[in-house]
Amino acid sequence: MMALWLLGCAHPTLPTTAAPDAVVPRLRWVGDALLVDDARRLDTATGAVTLLLEGGPGWVSPSGERAAGVRGDSLVTGVVGGAVQAVPLPGSGEVRGWWDEGHLFVDDRPSIPADDPVEEHCALLDVDTGEAVPLPCPDTSFWATFGLDPGPSGRAWWSSGEGDVAVDLVGAAGTASFILYPGGELSVAFDATGAVLSTPCHLEATPHPCQREDGESRLGEPTRRYRWDGGDTVTRLPGDLPAGAVSDASGTRSARWVDGAVCVAGPRRERCFPLPRTW
Repeated sequence: MMALWLLGCAHPTLPTTAAPDAVVPRLRWVGDALLVDDARRLDTATGAVTLLLEGGPGWVSPSGERAAGVRGDSLVTGVVGGAVQAVPLPGSGEVRGWWDEGHLFVDDRPSIPADDPVEEHCALLDVDTGEAVPLPCPDTSFWATFGLDPGPSGRAWWSSGEGDVAVDLVGAAGTASFILYPGGELSVAFDATGAVLSTPCHLEATPHPCQREDGESRLGEPTRRYRWDGGDTVTRLPGDLPAGAVSDASGTRSARWVDGAVCVAGPRRERCFPLPRTW
């Protein structure tokens, strides 16, 4: 059995497109739920905020109903709003995110590629029993993975290397990969057959979809929406959104930060809910 030490490394916060020098929590949709940095859930009808897990950021399961985080020398997991349990953490490795509703993916690879088999450096951790089962490591754009967003139709793997960030969307029919150079944002909202991607980047452009003709980043440009159907390509959807907005999987709602509030736009109107950026 593989020995693991799980470190609390969630997704980093991302620079806002409205204020490039600021840092704001990431917004993303999981089904009908809007998550703020995978730490809070915002009720888009009432503005009520639910703390997903006490004590700091963590990871949210594909359904949005379970949360996990490292607290001291234990992995704390539980149903959102319910009781939590702790699992001791022996060994080495870092949690990257949920694999499914019952397991977390753990990466124990060195920061620099080694000659030994990578299969020995990754595992699935059962959040109920604490048992770790070895698993082949993902084949991502860069060696160093730092995040995993799972959904019913696939997984979004986040990796970094040489100062760049990449996302690999892995589905039943193939993999779509994008290097977000020279600094780009991308949000993934899964549904049963694929996902809607929100980004200022021009994903149909290669090799650098986030780079303008003058060499600068596209951060701050209107958000484009793309449809991913579980394969190796994406299709642009009509109707751009304001800069920094992220769409849900249905394409009927979006959310963005505006002057310290999370503004949620629907088919008829946009409502804004003041929300502290720190939690």
